[in-house]
Amino acid sequence: MRFYRLLALLVALGISHAYSQNNYDIIISNGRVVDGSGNPWYEADVAINGERIVRIGDLSSDTGSQVIDANGLIVAPGFIDPHTHALRGILDVPNAESALLQGVTTLTEGNDGTSPFPVDEHYQTIIDKQISPNWGIFVGHGTIRSQIIGAEDRDPTLVELEQMKDMVQQAMQHAPWAFLPDCFTCPVVSRPLKKSLSYPKLLPNTAASTSLI
Repeated sequence: MRFYRLLALLVALGISHAYSQNNYDIIISNGRVVDGSGNPWYEADVAINGERIVRIGDLSSDTGSQVIDANGLIVAPGFIDPHTHALRGILDVPNAESALLQGVTTLTEGNDGTSPFPVDEHYQTIIDKQISPNWGIFVGHGTIRSQIIGAEDRDPTLVELEQMKDMVQQAMQHAPWAFLPDCFTCPVVSRPLKKSLSYPKLLPNTAASTSLI
């Protein structure tokens, strides 16, 4: 009788373990996790389903369709490079291996005050190209100014300034990261910075910011 009770207990434990075992698309095991929170690294496994990290911890009892042994390696979120001018090559080399192989998973365009415009058309080009990295752009002061004033070395009129503000507002509706003053392109660089900083003030309903990256 005691034998049958023991057998039943072992079967129950086996069934419980089977049901507690999870299967993931990918498990990155034995890595040193640096999670970006500022805390020291720690040893853990990382489970991925689809395009999302779904669990971090001891996954030694779980299975994955693909298991990557990261023993002795760092496992970290992808790095963001905020100053790349990546448009110069991304359409010709959309897999961007030179960035991805270094852990950079987000590239940007629109640095230094010159940016793609119109923003929505640019994003559609990026989507159609099916590039590998994530992509973000800035709204450039130089680009906005050149659309209205061209290359003339003068301050905008009040009418032109309002037109420029409207263009910034429209561009920011498509979620660029920030509005960037132009610190390099002549004649924009000779214009007072305070005039550039006035554009985002018209954007109370957006996450607009002004940056000097």
